[in-house]
Amino acid sequence: SPELQLAGNFLNRRGAELDYPAATFLWFDPSLKPADLAGVKPYHVFDDFGVMFWRSAWDDSATCAMFRVGPSQGHAATAKLKQLTDWNMNSGHVHPDIGAFWFYAAGEYLAGDTGYTGKKNTSDHNTLLVSGQGQGRENNYWYERDLPYEKFDRARLEKTFVCQEYGFAAGEFSSVYPEDLGLKALRRLVLVTHRYLLVIDNLESEKPQTLTWFCHTDNPFAAEGAAYVSKKEKASLAVLPLGADPLEAAMEPTIVQAGTGPEKATPTQRGHHLKLTTVKPAASVQLVTLLVPVANGQKAPTATFQSELKTPTLILQWPDGRTETVVFKTNLNWKDLPGDEAPVTITLK
Repeated sequence: SPELQLAGNFLNRRGAELDYPAATFLWFDPSLKPADLAGVKPYHVFDDFGVMFWRSAWDDSATCAMFRVGPSQGHAATAKLKQLTDWNMNSGHVHPDIGAFWFYAAGEYLAGDTGYTGKKNTSDHNTLLVSGQGQGRENNYWYERDLPYEKFDRARLEKTFVCQEYGFAAGEFSSVYPEDLGLKALRRLVLVTHRYLLVIDNLESEKPQTLTWFCHTDNPFAAEGAAYVSKKEKASLAVLPLGADPLEAAMEPTIVQAGTGPEKATPTQRGHHLKLTTVKPAASVQLVTLLVPVANGQKAPTATFQSELKTPTLILQWPDGRTETVVFKTNLNWKDLPGDEAPVTITLK
């Protein structure tokens, strides 16, 4: 593949692969000309695993985001499990991070991950807790073990749209939480441009619930006006909650159960996190959160989100005087949109 040859050359220039050294040359074909990078789109949706990758460009100053809503072995594994009856899934490297996002911009990992752990917990990832409960069988090495694979297969991307201007993805993943919560739906929508990442969460339940939102970073958060800011060497991450529901914020070190297997797990700090929790339980909850990379010496924009409109609208006032307007073409029920129709319009002036 010319594209894989191109990717292999990139990896080679960045240094030798240490974990799986065979991977650096296994597919190498010296007679194959690499693809031209200018002809390769810097975004893609992997439908089987429910993953959207988007980046604004191929250079090191690009804004990049990833969003995942899908089962650990992919949707195709559901049928394979019925065909291969002696297949014993071993998902020790899988974490309860369905619905999680990752964000890189301005040369820094701004919203990242806590790494491999001996006991897996949803709170270690940039996703959600419902009334304090996470996904699957938490606090175990194998968080999916002894649960029907269909439970995780029902988590899926429902709408995606990627183009040069932005990446959009929306997924539903209520099935991966305990059934006794009585969840009707849990949806997360992400919109990423080279200027920001917008995350919208909607919960519908048979009984009142609280919703807890996580963002993990390397450095601690601090409150600055309406934003929560984590500062790094090249840039800062500003998190602006925009929803109507009152939230309780916690800015804490992240303590994970570290280890390389199920036998031992040692409490270990890995970075910091911002935790936002709705104050009052409700059967219907919406969280709206904007993540903005802020270069050193600059300020974050001010922002409002008007969800009550027929076409919900995000308005950003940038420090340089420009106004950005993002209009959703539906009332966030993205399933109403045809698959090939752009879900938002963005104007900046």
